[in-house]
Amino acid sequence: MNFLANWTWWVLLLLSCAIAMIPSLLHQISLSHLLLVLAAWTGLLALINTLFGIDAVIPATSASLLFGIITFITSLIITGIKTMMKKRYR
Repeated sequence: MNFLANWTWWVLLLLSCAIAMIPSLLHQISLSHLLLVLAAWTGLLALINTLFGIDAVIPATSASLLFGIITFITSLIITGIKTMMKKRYR
């Protein structure tokens, strides 16, 4: 658990969460964009594994994946509400 005291791990965790959030910010998700985001996310997690070991990768993967999923679901809900309001007031 030494990685929790290292600021580099926290910066890499924030970067992995930001990369996991990218698909929810794109209006159109193409396969090439999705593969690029997946490659960047996997590369960042591989860097965390190289620097800090497997004990640091598990929480980083869990946190960034959870953050990405929550952001994606939130964007779907907000988009659905906006679409519903546009249809209602036409």
